[in-house]
Amino acid sequence: MRIAKLTTTTRFALIGGAFILAGGILSLLGLPSALDIAGGYLKVISLGGMSYYSGIVGVISGAALLLASLAIDMRSLNRIQTMAIIILTFSITSLIDGGGFLIGFALSFAGALDAGFAYYLVARGALRGTQRQGITTKQASTVVVRPAIPKAPASLGADERKLFDLVAQAGGSIFQAELVEKSGFSKVKVSRVLDRLEGQGLAERRRRGMTNMILLKNVQ
Repeated sequence: MRIAKLTTTTRFALIGGAFILAGGILSLLGLPSALDIAGGYLKVISLGGMSYYSGIVGVISGAALLLASLAIDMRSLNRIQTMAIIILTFSITSLIDGGGFLIGFALSFAGALDAGFAYYLVARGALRGTQRQGITTKQASTVVVRPAIPKAPASLGADERKLFDLVAQAGGSIFQAELVEKSGFSKVKVSRVLDRLEGQGLAERRRRGMTNMILLKNVQ
């Protein structure tokens, strides 16, 4: 199994899955674990005889979320789509056991939404690249996306060319944090170089959680 780098999706699903798994274990042990909002107060309630069965659901849901968060691959359309569905499904089923004190449900549900947005961004980049190669969208969705690598304009300086090439080699989109890691530049320098690329209409930054997604623009 390919282990994913920690993105917003994986962090949400990992932490949410851990809460849900913990809640499931508490239920299996017969301890109160479900949260109920009543009369304006937050209080813990016992699930009685159903705690064992709901605990099983909680453990399975939590374990599935942990595995899905580690298996997601932001370069593969099929992998993003599949894992987004799994994360969404098990975040909802976890509500049977209280959704990991509701915190687990909220985090894993947010992770599913984040994965869905990532699918949109990667799909858009894949379509843009595969159309230049004569590959259909359906064909592109069945493989890891590797669109044609665009060439950096000759007018770019060394720093701009380096970042441009790194984004191009990643398929036209990359997380800014990953760009900092791969380039060896400081966060401040990467931000300044990206400012220059954006000023020339060659790249754009899209906010995603705690970081940015860098996308190439108007590159033939």
